[in-house]
Amino acid sequence: MIHVLEVMKVRRRGEGGFTLIELLVAMGLFGILTTILFSIVLNSANTVTTTRQSTDINEEARAALNRISREVREAKGILGAVNPVGSTFSSVTDTAITFEVDLSGNDTIELDEIITYRYEFANKRLVLKTGNGLSAPVLAANVENFRISYFSQVFNCDDDKDGTITWEEVDSTTLVSCPIDAGNSNGILDVELTSINRVVVELSLLKGSRRQDYRTQIDLRNRPL
Repeated sequence: MIHVLEVMKVRRRGEGGFTLIELLVAMGLFGILTTILFSIVLNSANTVTTTRQSTDINEEARAALNRISREVREAKGILGAVNPVGSTFSSVTDTAITFEVDLSGNDTIELDEIITYRYEFANKRLVLKTGNGLSAPVLAANVENFRISYFSQVFNCDDDKDGTITWEEVDSTTLVSCPIDAGNSNGILDVELTSINRVVVELSLLKGSRRQDYRTQIDLRNRPL
């Protein structure tokens, strides 16, 4: 009889279940594991999103810059410049370059071969228009910045002797050796366009939280010397 009672006591002790402390510890561990798993999933999703944004930006920028580089490189000359990089440059207004290029190779410039690339600040996009009024699809959207720097080959106008001649140096040079008709000292890129043989294009695109900057240098190969 005594033996049976001892067995019953052991069984009751084994059937006691979880204590409150054990339950709280288990819930805490479960919460920690859940947080860790959620963080892993969230980080993975953010990585995928960032990678997709970077890919989209790179493809869009590459397509736009490749087209600009190809056509400006073959340009016979630059006809106009809006908001060129210099002392008067503004990052909150439109920027544009207009040039002529013999795309057909017939030694004649048609209206559709007078091309303008314009950055529309209000719309944050880069567009192309031709001299006959036609417009191409938007070349790039979500454009945060678009800058064009203009450089000349008139080395006699190199005021600061650094080997690089900006359009402003040609426009306002005080050097006697600089051709008198190279610039007109009006602070505007106009007559100096005839001596421009190189441009540098800077483009910044923003998609979501991802921003990337691009820069390309273009030498005008077909500009008359």
